[in-house]
Amino acid sequence: MPKSQPTAKRGDDEPRSSLSRSLGPLEGVQSLRQMTYEALHRAIVSGELKPGEWLRQDAIAESLGVSRLPVKAALIQLEAEGLVAFKPRRGAVVRSMTLEQAGEVFDMRQVLEPLALRRSMRRMDDARMHRLRTLGTDLDSAADPESFAKTSTAFYRELYDAKHNPLLLELIEELRSRLSRYLVGWDFLQGHRGGHTELVDYVESQDFRGAKSALLAHLRSVQDGYEQMLAARD
Repeated sequence: MPKSQPTAKRGDDEPRSSLSRSLGPLEGVQSLRQMTYEALHRAIVSGELKPGEWLRQDAIAESLGVSRLPVKAALIQLEAEGLVAFKPRRGAVVRSMTLEQAGEVFDMRQVLEPLALRRSMRRMDDARMHRLRTLGTDLDSAADPESFAKTSTAFYRELYDAKHNPLLLELIEELRSRLSRYLVGWDFLQGHRGGHTELVDYVESQDFRGAKSALLAHLRSVQDGYEQMLAARD
């Protein structure tokens, strides 16, 4: 691995930017490109890097102790995932989303996720049911945003049978990623993190109508909270 580049020293009394607070030097054996991507992705999804915040490649490279090359590659990957936007002659910025765009995303989720649920329930077996039950219980009792986000990803991959619905799941996860950076604040999760074990109950009893109803009710609840939060930030 290339040696980390030295970072500029900062006086104790000098205020730090949100970029400096969010990112620090990288260490480990993973590729610098992957580590850079994961550091930026984590900072955006957690809300440490805010929508509309500019992502200066030089500043990121200095904070992470890497060259600009892995930073540029990571930003391009984040752009493909809808988390970053490139502005002509201005650079990269954390993508913001309007209420109208959010509504469009939720409309698409309300079509795709019941479809994935139906396809998944047809193939449900005892082993996957057990994993889903465990993940649903863990998700409803998650104690912090990071564990909630990690468990949520695993839960929905199991719920929608990632193994047999890879393309459908890819579309769903892309839509979820466009919203996820707004959904991990703890105040928000306090009001919108329950109900997963109830959904699992319907799935276990092979009650698709009940499962679909619970899923759509959950999506509507998340959408209401999301739109309220987004409006408050504008």
